[in-house]
Order: sequence, then structure tokens, then C-alpha cells
Amino acid sequence: MAVHHGSTGLVKVGANVVGEVTEWSYSENAEVTERKILLGGGVTPPTPVVGSTSGSGSVACNLDTGDAGQDAMTTGDTVALTLHVGDDTSGNKTFAGDVAITGREISNSAEGITTVSFSYSGVLAEGTV
Repeated sequence: MAVHHGSTGLVKVGANVVGEVTEWSYSENAEVTERKILLGGGVTPPTPVVGSTSGSGSVACNLDTGDAGQDAMTTGDTVALTLHVGDDTSGNKTFAGDVAITGREISNSAEGITTVSFSYSGVLAEGTV
């Protein structure tokens, strides 16, 4: 099993590599309800029933005002996002799909680099390069 150091990750929006990425995250969730049946003398043990799934995450970067990948992530837009575990070498794992950009936060401090963080919503499909 391959282990990857976080420094080799890669993010693409469409065909554009997003520059200056410092971190990305992705989380999946499934809606679960319990099925219970009434019997004459009681209730059957609950059985989980999975409903819809959802996904969300974020991409954090050092702000680069000329970067096409960062510029493409406009709040309210839908983009084709690909998260690479490792680089884009054949065989490495990816998570890809259309997501809605739900927010953008820019942070600037007197003693640091200006950063930008994008949040998104959408389920990504797991694959390989």
C-alpha cells in the first residue's frame, strides 16, 4: 500500500492546476434513518437505511491573484474539481466531480502571507490517474 506525504498533493479546477495550495480536505456523509417494525409483542431491532449522500470540503492556498485555478473558484459557481493524493502520476488516487463553490475567505496579517480558503459542496467520485 502506498503512503503519500501531504506535500505531494495537487488540486485542479477543470484543466487548471490551482497554484500555491497549502491544504485540501474532503468529507463525505450519508443520511441514515432506522427502520423499525411493530410486532404483536414488541418492535424489531432497528435496521439502518441509507438515504442520500453529501460531500463538502475546502482548499486553502497562498493568495496568487494571477492564478487561473484560484480565479476559477468563484463563490456561487459550479466547477469541475479534482483532488489528487500525491501528484498526477499514473496510479495515484483522485477524488473528482462537479462542486458548488460555497464560500471564500481571504486572510491577511502583518507578519504572514496573504491566504485564501475556498469551501465547496458536492460528492466526489474516487478514482485513479
